[in-house]
Amino acid sequence: MLAQVLISISLAAHALAAPASGFELAARQGYDEHCTSFYTVAAGDTCVGIQTKLNNIFTLDRFFMLNPQVNSACTNLFPGEVVCIASEGYPKPSS
Repeated sequence: MLAQVLISISLAAHALAAPASGFELAARQGYDEHCTSFYTVAAGDTCVGIQTKLNNIFTLDRFFMLNPQVNSACTNLFPGEVVCIASEGYPKPSS
């Protein structure tokens, strides 16, 4: 119970500020459990920028569905955060 409270407090606090790394960033991950391919956000990345960088392998609607932790304005991506870019039943990017 105490762990849940601490995680809830930690997540609420980090909704206001960019997570630095480690536990805070790991706790924020919220991508689809069936994710098969991932992308690590770099400084300056945007949702459209990631989509373009990866040759439009996903639509923005699909990106937001796979990553419910990312808001619809895409203003809460943080360097080092891992996002889902493909899931089972959806095209996996070629290497």
